[in-house]
Amino acid sequence: MNHVVRGAETAASTIVNLSSPGNMTTSALTSLQQIVDNKDRLNRAGINQKDIFTPQVITDIHQKEALDELLSSVGASNEQHHFEVGDGRTIRICDYCHDCLERGVPISLADYLMLSQHTALLNRDPVVETTLHNSTSVKVFTSTFSTPSDTHKIIIRIDPAYFEERPEGSPRNAIRHGFNELARVLKCQKKLMHLEIHGNSTNGTLFAGLRDVFQCESLETLHVSGIPCFLQVENIAIKCRRLRVVTLQVLVNTEHAVSNIEALMRSNPCLTSVKCGIDPIS
Repeated sequence: MNHVVRGAETAASTIVNLSSPGNMTTSALTSLQQIVDNKDRLNRAGINQKDIFTPQVITDIHQKEALDELLSSVGASNEQHHFEVGDGRTIRICDYCHDCLERGVPISLADYLMLSQHTALLNRDPVVETTLHNSTSVKVFTSTFSTPSDTHKIIIRIDPAYFEERPEGSPRNAIRHGFNELARVLKCQKKLMHLEIHGNSTNGTLFAGLRDVFQCESLETLHVSGIPCFLQVENIAIKCRRLRVVTLQVLVNTEHAVSNIEALMRSNPCLTSVKCGIDPIS
């Protein structure tokens, strides 16, 4: 189910119950953009804060959750619903599922996780291997490593199908923000020595924010594949100083890419193996 919203206008009309918010909208917008938490919610929803009065499509559950949080934070009610199941039990369900049940619309499982998938994303063992296949998995995995851990090896595989089928606009903006946040928590892991990221993408622009892992100062081994544009930006910030082995199955066909490789080698004098290019990694 898609939702078309005008970010602050939706908030204002909900709060004051106006069909045409007018000046109240501008006031709500100003207050929202001044609060750090609400800026984060706008980012997670993929709403462009610089063009907030343009209709923007909300397609995914994580976007709707962020928008619900935003509305609740400025005074809108977040009504809870209850549903009686076959054995007589009553369970609490979210607005989205309640709306689908009321309208007889099948509930899409694309945004959800099975219990086994969710459990795997909570792993903070010394060695962690996981697959990210929707935005919820990115959100859970990011939350798992939001604080320092004893994990020293992480292998991340990204199934691009869900991410790359999202329409342009806020759905893709929200996904980019999600991977930016993931990179932010990874680079802060003080004991992370071995990191692999395999995107399996023909383009990889949605995952390009993961290049911030070059700022993880503890890394000794880095493998990246399936994100062709990984080096295609000017002056990547490189804080790694301990890298010994780097394998990048990405495009190195521009001046920026070559410059970033050279900067990486200068910053890591202990490098003993550097492999770059788009040939398959053995």
